[in-house]
Amino acid sequence: MTNPQDIPFPGPSSGGAHTGARRRKLAAFFAFGLRWSARLGVTALGLAVAAWVFSIVVIARGDDPREVAAWAWAWLRGEPVLSYGYRSGRGTLVRACGSAGSESAVVVGLRWLERHQDPDGKRWDPLGWRDRCRADPCRARPDAPPHTSFAEDGEPAMAVAINSLGLLSILAEGHTHRFGRRKRAARNVLRWLRDRQRADGTILLDASAAPPTGLDALGHAVATAALAETYAMSRDFTLKVPTGRAVTALLALQAKDGGWGDPDAGSDLLTTAFATLALRTAIVARLDVPEEALLAAAAFARSDDVAVAPEVPLHLPEGDGDDRALELATRLSIRLDASVRGRGDDREASWRALVATRPVAAAGEGGAIDHRTWYFTSRVAGLLRRPGTHAWFRDVEAELLERQHLNGCADGSWDPAGRWGLLLGRTGTTALASLTLSSRPRCWGGSCRQELPAGE
Repeated sequence: MTNPQDIPFPGPSSGGAHTGARRRKLAAFFAFGLRWSARLGVTALGLAVAAWVFSIVVIARGDDPREVAAWAWAWLRGEPVLSYGYRSGRGTLVRACGSAGSESAVVVGLRWLERHQDPDGKRWDPLGWRDRCRADPCRARPDAPPHTSFAEDGEPAMAVAINSLGLLSILAEGHTHRFGRRKRAARNVLRWLRDRQRADGTILLDASAAPPTGLDALGHAVATAALAETYAMSRDFTLKVPTGRAVTALLALQAKDGGWGDPDAGSDLLTTAFATLALRTAIVARLDVPEEALLAAAAFARSDDVAVAPEVPLHLPEGDGDDRALELATRLSIRLDASVRGRGDDREASWRALVATRPVAAAGEGGAIDHRTWYFTSRVAGLLRRPGTHAWFRDVEAELLERQHLNGCADGSWDPAGRWGLLLGRTGTTALASLTLSSRPRCWGGSCRQELPAGE
């Protein structure tokens, strides 16, 4: 048994050793806290300075800091800020009043456009897109209606409009040149359009050509809409100046009667509809657009005896297009983009007259196919949401899905048809059909809404 007197008792020296160890640990912990506090302080100071410099740059460029901050927060989350609601191109048509069929049709349509983009010129060549075809080249379906245009190529003078429609169709799915699976195709065509911009801001196929006339004015209007929407969606600061120049040039092309078109032949509703669409999108992008220009366009839309579409130097087939339906759709689209109500608010009467023309039913009965009319009618339907809207979208979706190619090299494309099939070709027709299918979710802001009762 151990004697208690033999157990060593800790003396003063032992207690001092333990106290010194505790003091060293406390000193090391205190030094560690000071170092990290200093690092965090420097980091916080750096972030504050960076935010201050960022705010100064944003304000100097004329942008809204809150909008840019919202874009930055969405970018950090991997969601691009869109001008017509959040869309990312991943099944969003199904959630935004569309269907699985419309979503699939748009996806395969854009894939066809990507496959047939010129790898050298970085564009959609109205005449050279066939070089990208596979062993089995694209051709019209054997069961195509008799009025379908078997001229697969588009008009070279429509190259700017065709490429702009292609870019708009990519943007409609939620992709830009910076985000999404289609960013490479969007970047290519965006660069091609910017290379076509002249010193005065107009976007023409030939930069050294005379002032835009006829189809050139239409192409510039569609190109301006594409640039403005790309800038509104991506908030790419490098696009602000070229987009502003394009808008300024578009305003300079406005005629005295308030419309746009050929200076010699006069203004037409189709070019004016795309021009007002471009101005409305520029307003969404927070660019300066004078209200007088939109009011003048709305007054032109109410004028009598105006041309429906620009004259073209081609022999277009007669009797295979309903100009009455296109006239009603473009007039109403112009007024809606100008945010002008008619006398006694006759927009509902105009919508009823447009639906009464039955443009889709006529095509189903072997009549005319006019993708221009289908696009603008769908756009108007999505903006108005009057009774008959859901029925219209159901009918136009059924017609487009039935006429889309499902196999071969042409898988996902639409045959050029109607009076302007010779001008748009397969590339322009496919882009316009994809835009038509995306009109409802774009106009309705990405959420299913009920039709408004009559009079609201």
